[in-house]
Amino acid sequence: MAWFESGVLRVTDVWESQEDFERFFGERLAPAVEKAGIVGQPDIQLLPLHRRFVAPGVSGGA
Repeated sequence: MAWFESGVLRVTDVWESQEDFERFFGERLAPAVEKAGIVGQPDIQLLPLHRRFVAPGVSGGA
């Protein structure tokens, strides 16, 4: 999910592993952000997921 708060874009993602996120960030996200001309460094916080709920009948939550 993503939202703006006080002029800052905040994003929360759920990844299978920290390594998966780091690979995505290095190979896809960082180059795309640079190409778009966005400057600055993100404040990345990696936190453990304690519980996940997928509503019955909702797909894509595997």
